[in-house]
Parts: sequence; structure tokens; C-alpha cells
Amino acid sequence: MLQRKQVYLFLLKAIAVYALLALPLRTYDEQYGKFYRSVSTSLFAKFGDSGLTRFRGTADKKVTNVYVGNYAQVQEDKTTRTAISDINTRYRGYMPTILFIALVIATPLPFRRKMFVLLFGLFLVTAFVMVKQWIHLQYICEQNPWLNLVEFSDSGKRNVEFFYNTFVAYISPTLFLVVAIWMAVSFRLADLQKIGMTAK
Repeated sequence: MLQRKQVYLFLLKAIAVYALLALPLRTYDEQYGKFYRSVSTSLFAKFGDSGLTRFRGTADKKVTNVYVGNYAQVQEDKTTRTAISDINTRYRGYMPTILFIALVIATPLPFRRKMFVLLFGLFLVTAFVMVKQWIHLQYICEQNPWLNLVEFSDSGKRNVEFFYNTFVAYISPTLFLVVAIWMAVSFRLADLQKIGMTAK
């Protein structure tokens, strides 16, 4: 039977863990920024047929610079012109990630099951964050047609701008998805039925 005290304890634990991990500490932003750039580079270093993408850290540890260029446009000085965009990795990926961690830590699950939920859920959260990065790269190309990396139809341009402005530019959709992922990987059907039948 799900008691109110259990609910309050869960909320207290989740809030406490989230608040601790959300502290504006330089080391948090630095370590997550390195992780973000490493995964992004593995997935997107080569973009399209001749595109190149570079992810570089900045003095502000929560900000990453993204450079997108085209190998086919090498200039006389052997350099490649690039479009540049900034990513706030704290809001793009770190805050959603620690929300998931806080929810899992606060959830009363057996240890082995909790470890599975944590690892599998973090994989899903990171995958979604990388989907947002892919949309961001599409948006950079759409905003900088001189790159000649992607050909967009009029509807394609509208779709890229819609998904960027709706899902990438704001953190809220990601946080909602994180909660959905937590529920999907943490609870079995029997768990949800039990909660729905006995909650007070």
C-alpha cells in the first residue's frame, strides 16, 4: 500500500539529490561538458557527405562552441570557413540528466533493479539529448545555406525551425520526457496497477 509518508519521503529525497547536483559548481559543468563533447564528436564529427563538425570547450565551462564546415569549400589558405553556434550544455543535457538520477535514487527499488534502471535510463536520456544536437546541426545548416551540406525544401525548412524552436531551444520538453523515461523504465505494469489501486 502506498502511504503518504512514502510519497513525501520520495519527494524529499528527489528534491535533495537534485538540489545537490544542481549546485552551480564549476566541476559539474566541466565534467559534463567533456562528456557531451566526447559523445557529440563520436556521433557527428563527420556530417553529411563532406561536412565537418567540431565541439570546443570555452572559458565558461557550461558553454560549448559548435563549428560546422564543409570540406568541399577549402579556401586558398587551406582553411575551411565554418558556421559557429553556442550550446549551454548545462541546460541542454546536464539538468535533465541529474533530474533522472534524482528520481531513480529516490525510487524505492531493489539495488540490482535500480542499477539497471539507472544505466538504461541514462542511455535513453543521453540518446534524446543527442537527437536534439542532431536537430541543432540541421538548424545550423538551414540558417547558413552557404554551407551546402543539406538541401531543404520549403516544408523541410519549416520542420527544422519548428523542431528546433519547440524541442531544442527550451529545456521544458526534455524534462517532461525525462519523467516519462523514469516512469517507463522504473515501474512494471504490476507496480502501476498496485499504485493505482491502493494509493491513498
